[in-house]
Amino acid sequence: MANFNIQKVRKLMQTGQFRKALPMLTKACKAESNNAELLYLLGCSQAQSGLVNESISTLKKCLKLYPGAAQTHFALAGSYIALGDFKQAENHINESLKLNPSSAEAYVALANIRLSENNVNAANENINKALKINPDLSDAHLVLGKVSQKNHDFKQSILHLEKSIKLNPKSEEALYSMGSSLVNLARTDNKQCLDEAITYFQKAIRQRASYTEALTGLALAYDYNGEPDKAINIITPLLEKKIKNATLAVVFSHVCNRNDRCSEAREYINEILKQDKLSTDARKTLYMDSGKMLDKMGLYNEAFEHYKAGNDLDNQEYNNASHIKFVDSLISTFSPAFFEQAPTAKTRDGRPVFIVGMPRSGTSLTEQILCAHSQIFGAGELSLLDQLISQVANDFNIKKKFPESFERLNQDIVNTISEGYLSHLSELSSNAKRITDKMPFNYYFLGVIQIMFPDAHIIHCKRNPMDTCMSIYFQGFSEKHAYASNLYNIGENYLQYERLMEHWKQVITLPVYELNYEDLVSNQGETIRDLLEFCGLEWEEDCLNFYQLKRAVNTPSYDQVSKPLYTHSINRWKNYEAHLTDLKNALEPLN
Repeated sequence: MANFNIQKVRKLMQTGQFRKALPMLTKACKAESNNAELLYLLGCSQAQSGLVNESISTLKKCLKLYPGAAQTHFALAGSYIALGDFKQAENHINESLKLNPSSAEAYVALANIRLSENNVNAANENINKALKINPDLSDAHLVLGKVSQKNHDFKQSILHLEKSIKLNPKSEEALYSMGSSLVNLARTDNKQCLDEAITYFQKAIRQRASYTEALTGLALAYDYNGEPDKAINIITPLLEKKIKNATLAVVFSHVCNRNDRCSEAREYINEILKQDKLSTDARKTLYMDSGKMLDKMGLYNEAFEHYKAGNDLDNQEYNNASHIKFVDSLISTFSPAFFEQAPTAKTRDGRPVFIVGMPRSGTSLTEQILCAHSQIFGAGELSLLDQLISQVANDFNIKKKFPESFERLNQDIVNTISEGYLSHLSELSSNAKRITDKMPFNYYFLGVIQIMFPDAHIIHCKRNPMDTCMSIYFQGFSEKHAYASNLYNIGENYLQYERLMEHWKQVITLPVYELNYEDLVSNQGETIRDLLEFCGLEWEEDCLNFYQLKRAVNTPSYDQVSKPLYTHSINRWKNYEAHLTDLKNALEPLN
């Protein structure tokens, strides 16, 4: 064609202006229907413009003219991926690799397919091949970030995504994935990550204003950040456009009560749940979050169906016999005879306040109340004590696992663990009189705390066993809580917790404050006064207004600690009594 400028078309495509390139390429291909290069460019532009079926047709014509074009096979694979036809996509990727074995991008595409199948090991294998070819391929580091997301290792995911974004700062998917990892990290570790997540979602949207995943991710971040009106402003036009998206459904379930749209949200969620291509993680999240919405609507039977469906998606095995054996070993190791001869840390420090108990027993609420006091710093859930115990065992060449590793306990080991923990507390706050660690499972380590921190304070949070266990089941915990997706297993786990806490009562001398959740809710003022007195602190009125405190709180408890105390969570299990036979049977020994 005399007037056709292929360089202008390539420049438009390089700058992402595919829709501008389309009419020029369409006209050129009509004039030169056997030009493989023009057909390839047209197919790519169609794919990038959302015309996926048209791109497949065009690229197939291109392959008939030039079957040996690796890049055409690869482009065709991308279009099939967009349609969700991974089998066809993989066939064309393999053809592409036969023609061009050094294509790092092809291995990245294979890794993405394996990741969509939840085959993390195979995804890693393909990414390693890609990185051997090109260590600086942004998309390879992006996939590593997504692999870490699949493994719920969001800190590692962020490290990979930082590298991906450094290599390609305009990668909309990398920017979106970073926002997603930061939101998930906020849910499990540090709510302050939400501000950073919001920034990354906004950057992704600047790359593509219609980027649905980034828009819904931003709405979710605003929702978790206590800004539901901003979330509503984002999702409303998406709902009006009839966009079907799992994250959009989750946000809708969270905010629907603000504008009386929960019945509409219920229908929308059920439509999304019918989608075959919904990932297992997305399906579970949607089941659990819609369960909360249905609970608030008073639709308890339907809510339980959703909670159960979400938990049934977990395929983890819980070994109760192994857990009993572990508790047995704790009880036998930390015996009265052990404490008679065990060395005690030389450093005396009254700052540590350990808030322990079963998950969903009120540990987050307790910390939030205490942190409203001017002399208390809330450290959240620290995994440090567990890490130090393992690290010191390695450093001192102790082959046995905890708690048997403490059979070789000496003064150096005690001092190392104690000083390592206290040093970290000083890094967190240099002037607080008390620093809380609300890792619930520190109840396993009360024997360790006795000798490492002889001046520590322990607050043991207790709640009605049925309410506690049911709330765990409704939470949708991660793989770290293998017992939590089965009501009977939760009950069995609870029995072992009770057995161990009874043992600690007999053998440790540290002061332990038994904080009953029901007492705290029904008699707030007096209970908080007693709690502060136990911690050696004067009364401060701000502790009654804990819900106004802005600080990092694990998201599962955020809704509770950001509002005044309420009583409807007491005996909540009775709304679901007909569904809790397995839990009742497991907890029968308590009666």
